[in-house]
Amino acid sequence: MTVTVRAAVLPVLLVGLAALAACGDPVDEGPTAQLSGADTTVQVRPSFYGATLADGAGHTLYQFSADTAGTPTCVDACAQIWRPYIALGEPGPKDGNVHAVEPEQIATVTRADGRQQVTYFGHPLYYFANDGAPGDPVHADDVRGAGQRQFGGTWSAVSASGVPVAPNGSTVVPD
Repeated sequence: MTVTVRAAVLPVLLVGLAALAACGDPVDEGPTAQLSGADTTVQVRPSFYGATLADGAGHTLYQFSADTAGTPTCVDACAQIWRPYIALGEPGPKDGNVHAVEPEQIATVTRADGRQQVTYFGHPLYYFANDGAPGDPVHADDVRGAGQRQFGGTWSAVSASGVPVAPNGSTVVPD
């Protein structure tokens, strides 16, 4: 009887271990694979704080005041919370965008790990891990990261002109 129980338990354990092995670190796989689908687009959409940048799926994009000269400085623990918007191809504006995005200002920068992070007006773009899902009607949950002071700088949603947007919808004066 003992042999039968062990024989029955072993396949269950192996399936469980295989399932755990399939789970990966979300940062290693890139946030765009989880958050925006197969495209790398930028759009301007209504948010709780006014018209702000979002990816093709409508997730709010942020910039970090500590990034200098277009160089991403959010790495390690920072990148676990503020996930870089990694390009899965040539980035560009989303088709049919109601508010104008400046296509010539959408580019990429190479991160220290070799991945290409999307930039707008030279500022690397990020997701905030604690944002809610984009949705209608517009609510504060889709821009929870705006105004956060973490990792040596301030996180801001971004306007179509590339300027940080404050929680009240006005532009932010840099730190």
